[in-house]
Amino acid sequence: MLELRNSAHYTLLAEQFRMDESDPFYQLINDSLKRFFDFIYHYTDLVFIDFIDESTIYEYIRYHKKTGFKHVSFQQVIKDVKAFLFFLKYIKNKKHVPPVDLSLKNYSLWARL
Repeated sequence: MLELRNSAHYTLLAEQFRMDESDPFYQLINDSLKRFFDFIYHYTDLVFIDFIDESTIYEYIRYHKKTGFKHVSFQQVIKDVKAFLFFLKYIKNKKHVPPVDLSLKNYSLWARL
């Protein structure tokens, strides 16, 4: 039963992250989307990308900081976040994109990390 639920969770979430290979941005953001998808699938209970908010995105950054950026660099993590936000806004045409501020002016974010 648990396997079936996990399978359904994976399938539903993967379908929302799917991108047409003929899209001109596919090569640029596909790897970033895969990493972001893996984080959402393995470390959250979210099933719909509409429920991904800024705290989830900041948690993605914290997760990689906690692992010492062993799998990807800090710069790549930031690129992943930007690619995901681009995906939501321009590929999925979502009206609500989480208001993520990655600028240096967002001192409170960087101090918490």
